[in-house]
Amino acid sequence: FIFIIIHAVGNLHVFLGPDDFNGYGYFYVRLYWTGFGLQANIVEEYILLAALLHVFVALKRTWDISINYTIASGKLNLAISGITLLTFMV
Repeated sequence: FIFIIIHAVGNLHVFLGPDDFNGYGYFYVRLYWTGFGLQANIVEEYILLAALLHVFVALKRTWDISINYTIASGKLNLAISGITLLTFMV
């Protein structure tokens, strides 16, 4: 939720002119944090962690669905579409 608010306020810089908007972008490029040892800024690390958490929760929920269900029941449609999207993103 906080990320959405910060991102929305940051996007308002577009109305202040190109120099201000470029300064906002430069701020995020310079915002490096090496907490995880990655060559990425804190926003990129946050998005990566959120995506990994999303995948792990989806896998856990899919695992909890009983194997007795068939694909025709529609219970595994979300899992199949998630695997398709994950394959495309990787």
